[in-house]
Amino acid sequence: MPGIPIFQCTKRVSKREKRACKSCEEQGVISAPLPPRIIEKCLASDQIVIDTLISKYCDHTPLYRQNAILKRATSGL
Repeated sequence: MPGIPIFQCTKRVSKREKRACKSCEEQGVISAPLPPRIIEKCLASDQIVIDTLISKYCDHTPLYRQNAILKRATSGL
């Protein structure tokens, strides 16, 4: 389908509530925990991991071909 972008780059921001107790200054500021991730401490978002796994195991697309598709889709950025 020409003209339709395959990949869309978006930035997702998770806002976390921060709280501090005036009488408990030794604890400092406490923030809410991050939402759980598929792979802890991974720079790739969960959506990229899911798309890669679906393409590999459901669509039977090898990783080298996924890499070529991604390069072709993001070359205009």
